[in-house]
Amino acid sequence: MSAVTTAVLREMRWWDIEPVLELEHALFPDDAWSPGMFWSELAHARGPGATRHYVVAEDPVTGRI
Repeated sequence: MSAVTTAVLREMRWWDIEPVLELEHALFPDDAWSPGMFWSELAHARGPGATRHYVVAEDPVTGRI
C-alpha cells in the first residue's frame, strides 16, 4: 500500500511566482498572466487593507506547487 500525500494550502508569497507562472503558461497558454500581474496582485494581498487573497497548494514532501 502506498502513502497518500495531501497538499497543504498556504498563502501565496513572492517566491511562489516562478512556479505558479509555469503552471499559468501550461494551463492558459494564450492569455497567461505576466510576472508583473502576479507582483501587482500580491502587493494588494498584504496588510490590513488587503483586497485580495491568494493561496497555493504545496506538496509537503517535495515543496512543489
